[in-house]
Amino acid sequence: MTRVWRRRAGWVALALWMSCGAAQAMVVKDYEPTGPQPSVVDEKGERLPLYQQSHALLISVSDYLGVSRKGWKPLKQTGREMDHVAEALRPHGFRVRRVSDPKGVELQSAIQSFLAEYGRDENHRLLVFFSGHGHTDRETEMGYLVPTDALDPNLNLQGFLSKALPIESLQTSAKSIRARHAVFLFDSCFSGSIFMSKEALTQSESRGASVSERFRFLTGKAAQPVRQFIAAGGPEEVLPAQSLFVPLFIEALGGRGSRVGDGYVTGKELGLWLEQTLPMYNPHQNPYSGVIKVPQLSFGDLVFQVPGAVPTGMRPFGLPASIFDTPTLRTKSLTEKDLLDNPFKSLKHKGAQGDYSR
Repeated sequence: MTRVWRRRAGWVALALWMSCGAAQAMVVKDYEPTGPQPSVVDEKGERLPLYQQSHALLISVSDYLGVSRKGWKPLKQTGREMDHVAEALRPHGFRVRRVSDPKGVELQSAIQSFLAEYGRDENHRLLVFFSGHGHTDRETEMGYLVPTDALDPNLNLQGFLSKALPIESLQTSAKSIRARHAVFLFDSCFSGSIFMSKEALTQSESRGASVSERFRFLTGKAAQPVRQFIAAGGPEEVLPAQSLFVPLFIEALGGRGSRVGDGYVTGKELGLWLEQTLPMYNPHQNPYSGVIKVPQLSFGDLVFQVPGAVPTGMRPFGLPASIFDTPTLRTKSLTEKDLLDNPFKSLKHKGAQGDYSR
């Protein structure tokens, strides 16, 4: 009886240890939009929606295996950061799917099922955002998104490769969907490896100042298909555990990313603004933005409309006057206090190398 009891006690202790040390199960939540689809007014004053539906997939990974189990160390902030992004996107007309802590198979499945479900309609606008660890293989120069159960490649390369998702695979997925506009964002170390080379900044074309010029641009050139990628840092850059990329992304959607202050922010404007602005707060972090190298998927421009802004001429309603400064002045006007106050009260930029761990 003593031996049996000891054996059973051993199995119970092992089960408890495994349950405490194992990564949590993936959590998926869907949230409905709180605002309308972006629209544009024609010369007759009639409003035309730019999309039929908008869908966002926001993935955060925080509950990693940990160093003691030969995995990656946990990231405390990613879940909260993606929750803030979700709240920022819903007023823009996005139906948001929040995925937290996926394992290797689950990460790939979450992305593929999302694209298969919502990427079939050409009148859809899609946004995919990953926040977690990233890794670049120095020998192959391949970049990877790291799920919860991936092992440290320096300790077990096979255990890492069997779980991690190659970033370049998303380019293939981006080509296969029919949605007119799709943007993929990565707030992870080495995520800039999705760009084979750093080219000139991808700039949005001028949409003019008048109602008619804006209408022609948003329903013409911008309405062509596009697949855009925005990475929070370059192929060789290690990013801070507490994101600067996320709060600046949210600031840009609020109107700061618009070059002309007309109540719209395009995807290419967003990428350019992040490239120019983030290094002011962290000179060691340089976002990358670009479109896929497929001509028929590169000329369009995804459109965000600032909630509450109703463009009727040169100056829309509901936007602060500072948005109409020149791009240089507008960028400089965003102080560290702005980042501290909106949207994260506790956000502090730390420059010490030890603070970089994403």
